[in-house]
Amino acid sequence: MTRYLVTILCLFVALTSYGQAEAVKQQAEQMGNALLKKDYKTFVTFSYPAILKQMGGADQMAANIQQQMSTMEGQGAKVVGLTYGTPSPFVKAGSELQCTIPQEMVVQMAQGKIASKSTLIAISPDQGKRWYFVDAGERDLATIRKSLSNISKSLVIPKPEPPKMLSR
Repeated sequence: MTRYLVTILCLFVALTSYGQAEAVKQQAEQMGNALLKKDYKTFVTFSYPAILKQMGGADQMAANIQQQMSTMEGQGAKVVGLTYGTPSPFVKAGSELQCTIPQEMVVQMAQGKIASKSTLIAISPDQGKRWYFVDAGERDLATIRKSLSNISKSLVIPKPEPPKMLSR
């Protein structure tokens, strides 16, 4: 009987983690699709609230992103693809669930397509129903924790890779 209960518990934990991993990836893809469609108001709804506050609120952040993307396009660069990998194992940090998820961005430039990989930190305040994202960019975990001290020390942020030319 004990073996049966342990088996059921292990199965429940595995299915719950799988469901949360799917939710993280699905919401990251929704965020990426919003960026590709230039729907910056939707895009910023996936930003971690503390970041939104630092940026002056959702409207200000959306306006900043729109301006940055317009400048990029004016210089001949356009984001043409975003893909997301498998989330890392989940960690509990206070009342939040956190993990990382790899992101690859493809930018079309006059010289060809360039792919750059980065890591997003995914944060859920409601046990995995809603996920918010913070782009680690070139920063390591210690640097990120200076402005977001609630980020778990257990998360692993891979060292950034240099962008790669895909095609001409």
